[in-house]
Amino acid sequence: MKRRDFLRLSALGAASLQAKELGSAEQALFDKKSGLSANKFGAFYVRTIAGRVVETVPFEGDAYPNELNNAVIDYIQNESRVKYPFVRKSFLANPNNPKPELRGKEEFVRVSWEEAIKLSAKVLKENFDKYGAEAIYGQVYQWGSLGKVGHSQKTAKRLLNVLGGYVNELGGYSYGAATVIMPHVTGFVDPALAPTKWEAILKNAKTIVFWGTNPVVSNKIAIGVPLHNSYKYYDEIRKKGASGEMKIYSVDVYHNDSAKYFDSKYLEVVPCTDTAMMIGMCNYLYEKGLYSKEFIEKYTVGFDKFKDYMLGKTDGVNKNLAWASKICGVSEQDLAKFSEDLAKNDSVIISGYAIQRQDHGEMAYWALVTLNAMLGHIGKEGCGFVTNDG
Repeated sequence: MKRRDFLRLSALGAASLQAKELGSAEQALFDKKSGLSANKFGAFYVRTIAGRVVETVPFEGDAYPNELNNAVIDYIQNESRVKYPFVRKSFLANPNNPKPELRGKEEFVRVSWEEAIKLSAKVLKENFDKYGAEAIYGQVYQWGSLGKVGHSQKTAKRLLNVLGGYVNELGGYSYGAATVIMPHVTGFVDPALAPTKWEAILKNAKTIVFWGTNPVVSNKIAIGVPLHNSYKYYDEIRKKGASGEMKIYSVDVYHNDSAKYFDSKYLEVVPCTDTAMMIGMCNYLYEKGLYSKEFIEKYTVGFDKFKDYMLGKTDGVNKNLAWASKICGVSEQDLAKFSEDLAKNDSVIISGYAIQRQDHGEMAYWALVTLNAMLGHIGKEGCGFVTNDG
């Protein structure tokens, strides 16, 4: 072999080896799972190339990975993302005369993080010193934050406690009305606690109602990090519905994704009329002798007062199905059939928080408990009512 040929082959071999090594390095960088991350859509890994996220990979422990995490790349790297602090021009020029009439009209000026922190602290301290803790509302809703350190609501309250105090909120926007009424009706405070297990529902309930809730959609997210374990039970419920083993109802203001998924019997209700609908159903159960007199007498108090109200003895208005139908928009025939299915079969009503997010929203949950008490299913395994659809 001539020296020239040897050098040429050596160069080709070296180039080939180098290309292979570079390719392996790039592939290793691409394939490397750069730590487990999580948000309120679920847990996931990220894959990066040259410091940029190129793909999200579902966590293997997530039963039904959430496609919403496909948007993480755009969430992090979108050009419209605000990466630095900005202050309105007039406010920056003179915080003591910020010209509030120019809000929404004038430009914002980029400042350093140090300057933004100093300015925020100065204004916060001045307001506290001048007006006191009553002027500082300490509720921070950065819904997407997680953890004890990164959770903005907790860190903000720690900061404001150091400042000297703040105005806290009572209850919350998620199920504030429910937390007020439920201790007086059922004895427990948090409607999100102690839900009936899905296994028990699948084993025992013959009729299931999703009332004001859309679990197939809403359970893609969570207060913490969801692992989406509920979805395997949704599959089983759908199968039981298709086979006729279980009757499935959906009561909502629109034909939502869950109603379509379960192929439910859909009852379209006028917004904020759930209480009237339930009272009318209670009236029907009583008049037809379909209610559980034994449960009412043994486990409840005050039924006589409610009975006089729903029969119209207190105000002259009989709250029957005709009355309820005019208010809620569901036909008398559908209301009667619905009431009978609940009374004649072991049933569970799964209600979301939506029905109590209204003026006098506590009445909807009170009526929900009353209806279930008359049905007599409370306490039966997998039956009764559930106010947490997760």
